[in-house]
Amino acid sequence: MNPETILWSRVLLQAIWDLSGINLKLPKKEAPTLQRITRAWFSSFNDLPGSFIWTCHVLSLDPDAVRQRVLTKSTAELGAVITNRSPACDAGSILEKICTEEMQEMYSQAV
Repeated sequence: MNPETILWSRVLLQAIWDLSGINLKLPKKEAPTLQRITRAWFSSFNDLPGSFIWTCHVLSLDPDAVRQRVLTKSTAELGAVITNRSPACDAGSILEKICTEEMQEMYSQAV
């Protein structure tokens, strides 16, 4: 996996962590704000560098499919996917649990 793919996989993984609200290193009262901002990032149609769409394109993932899979899960469901994982873990294994088979194949080809 090239360094750029690793970096942007970790960005996407961190966004999923932030959306789930698990292991946030900030005061508990600030978690809803971070989750709202993160949900807006996933929902955005901006395609500038660093945006959700751009990140998906760098990872050869379909942004609409990822968005649908992530945003339709409850925070508890997202948390169940990533519980006992660290943000530094292999992003591919986390994405595989959230993404469809088609996206898994695209992701594995990009790695």
